[in-house]
Amino acid sequence: MKFSGLIILFIFLLCVNLKAQTLIEQLEENYKTFRYNDVISLSEKIIYDSASYNSNVLIEVFTMRAVAYYSISEIDPARKSFIEILRIDRNHQLDPVKISPKILSLFNDLRNDFERIESNNTNNELKEPEENQIIISKPVLDNSLMKNSLIRSIALPGWGHLYLEGNIKGWLLTTASTAAISGMIYYIFNVKEKENSYLSQTEPDIIQQKYNEYNSAYKIRNLLVAGYAVLWLYSQIDLLFFSDELFEQKFNLSATFTPGIYEGVNLNFKFSF
Repeated sequence: MKFSGLIILFIFLLCVNLKAQTLIEQLEENYKTFRYNDVISLSEKIIYDSASYNSNVLIEVFTMRAVAYYSISEIDPARKSFIEILRIDRNHQLDPVKISPKILSLFNDLRNDFERIESNNTNNELKEPEENQIIISKPVLDNSLMKNSLIRSIALPGWGHLYLEGNIKGWLLTTASTAAISGMIYYIFNVKEKENSYLSQTEPDIIQQKYNEYNSAYKIRNLLVAGYAVLWLYSQIDLLFFSDELFEQKFNLSATFTPGIYEGVNLNFKFSF
């Protein structure tokens, strides 16, 4: 049992690492090809799961996010991304070879004024909300949603999909996996029984018949094992790389916007388990 638990843990960590690495690679590719809207979208997914990344990676993500916002003339979100970098590393410096002078100047101004900015943010957080005041809350950075869905998917293909949303794909995968496991267990015992019956048979006229029964059950068992393995592998890949919309639907997203006070959006995330 301990060995099985270690295998499941290893698979889980490997899957999480593969997904994290894939997102980073996609982000860098979009950044290099100047697809800034995609950079912003992917960076949000990485930030939501920030616990899976170290500080150096997060600084690079926020840097690409800031440059992307600045490049599409969204200066205020670019400033916020730079402030997040300074919160991670107060003394961080951008590479002047990779970053344009205008963006570098913005970052340096923020770094020089960082203490005052943080002081103002702290004072604003202590104030009581007023009728026309915008409250800015950061999203809850929690990767338990992915962990819970992956653990279920590893235990039974399709269960992780059902955990996120009871869609047709989830029901099909779960039903097929349950049928495959049930058939596999049945034929494991059935093959053993037919093998014993074949090996213990002494009448020449019946030996071939018993062998055919054993061989048929043996092939069916192997097909069920292979089918379950394919279902299991497909379920993990689909959940990790092709089910982002299911994870997003688990969030309860609300947005508020008050023109003239603050040009931004208030995001509040709630997790349902």
